[in-house]
Order: sequence, then structure tokens, then C-alpha cells
Amino acid sequence: MRKRTSLSILTLFMIPLMFAVANASIDPITVWTNKQVYVPGERGTLYVNFYNDCASTVEIENITVTYKSWQAYIEGNWVGNETFSVNENVTSGSVTTLAIPFTVPSDGRAQTTKVDITIRTNLGLETKVNATTINVSETSPYMEQLVTLFTIQAILLIVCTIVISATIFLSMHRAPSTIKIEERQGE
Repeated sequence: MRKRTSLSILTLFMIPLMFAVANASIDPITVWTNKQVYVPGERGTLYVNFYNDCASTVEIENITVTYKSWQAYIEGNWVGNETFSVNENVTSGSVTTLAIPFTVPSDGRAQTTKVDITIRTNLGLETKVNATTINVSETSPYMEQLVTLFTIQAILLIVCTIVISATIFLSMHRAPSTIKIEERQGE
């Protein structure tokens, strides 16, 4: 009796979870990059998928990309965000992919950044905050010292190898003695 009661209570709690999974919505914006890691000054491509989950055709008017950590006011202009005119129709239930080129800054702003995407359609705005991350490899400030240290270690290793080889060679091959002792017989 207890098993039957506990099983029915468990079933009652599981029913709402099944509806939540069945009604899970698909995110209309999906974003990724063409590489996992970039270096400062490198060019890359940001791919943006837009899924039209509306019953009618949607026109994408423009797309705004915001690189959060790269925003700055440089030489009279705001940099770190870009707006592209698209003017593309997406039918109901279909997906369109947009390829957006970008360049990692080569100045002090060159660091890993989160990207926000805003797509303006004829029906309004679709926004995805923290849509993806652009990872920038950062060189250690001590890299020059490390390269010098490794070079010195390689040279010392070669010199030590030569010294040890010479020591082993000289200890194995002894020169014959120059003094000859003659034995006299019968004297």
C-alpha cells in the first residue's frame, strides 16, 4: 500500500516536469566563432544563426555586435561595437546564418571578451547577452626572459655534454708509457 501511494505521489510531481521539457523553447540566436583562441591583431569570423520561430516571414533589418571588453573612445570614435545592414527575409521555421568578420585589437584592449548580439527585425528586437566569448591568448610579460633562460640552458647542456664526452674518451684511451725497462738476461 505504501509503495503504491509513494509511486502515485512521485508520478504527480513528475507530470509538470514533462510539460516543461515538452514546451522548452528554442533560442532564436546561436553564436560561435571560427577558432577557439585568437592572438592580438588576428582576424576572425563570428557566425550568427537566426531561427525564425514566428508563424510568418521575418525580415532581418540589421545586426549589432558588441564586444564588451573592446569598447573604447579612440581618435574621436567609439569602437568595440558594429552594426551591419542585412535586409534578409527568413521564412517561418527556417534558419539563416550570418558571417561577421572581426579583428582582435592589437593594443591594450586585446583581451578575452564576451559578445552581445542584437538583431533588429520588422517585428522588433531579438537580443542575446553574452552570446559567446572570444578568447585572446595573452603572452606572459616574462616571455623574453624565459626565452633567454632556455637558450642559456641549451648552451650549457651542449658544453657539459662535450666536457663529459671528452673526459670519458680520455680516461678510456691511455697513452703507452715512454719509459721502457729492459731486462738483462744473465748478468
